[in-house]
Amino acid sequence: MKTLSVLLRLLSLSLLCGCAFAPGENSDGIDMEDWCGRAENMPWTGCWIETAQLDCTSGQEFEPEKTIGEFRLTSAGNFSVTWSPFEHFVDYAGSYEVSEKNGAIELTMENNAPPNVDGQGNFTITDQGELILENIWLGAREQENVTEACGHIFRLKSKR
Repeated sequence: MKTLSVLLRLLSLSLLCGCAFAPGENSDGIDMEDWCGRAENMPWTGCWIETAQLDCTSGQEFEPEKTIGEFRLTSAGNFSVTWSPFEHFVDYAGSYEVSEKNGAIELTMENNAPPNVDGQGNFTITDQGELILENIWLGAREQENVTEACGHIFRLKSKR
C-alpha cells in the first residue's frame, strides 16, 4: 500500500511539472534545455541554485543551513522548488506572476508547500546575473528546524 501511495504521489508531481509523456512519445527524458529553458525577454526564467539567504532583521546575506538545489521558473508561469534535485522530482510547485515594472513577484503554491512559505515579494536580477528574491520565504524541508529568512539569492544552474 505504501508503494502505491508513493507511485501516485510521483505521478501527480510528474503531471504537475509537465514531465509525463503520452504513450508512444519519446520518453528518453527531458534534457536540460527543455527543463531549464530561458526566455530571452524573461531573464528570471531558468533553473537557479540558492547561494545565500537574507536575514530578516539586518538584510545581510548568510549561508543557509540547507540550500535550495533548484528553483525553477518557466516562461509559462510555473515554478518548482527542490532541495535535493534528482531527475525531475520537485518538493513543491505552483504558478507565479511577475511585474517587471515594479519588480514584484507572487508565487501561488499548488502542492506540498511548507506551511510557512511567503510567496509575495520583489525580485531583481543583478549585473552579475544573480536572482534576488526579497521579502519572500520559500520555506524549509519538512521536519527541519531552520531560521526563517526574508529573501533568497540564486545563481543560474549550468548543469542538471
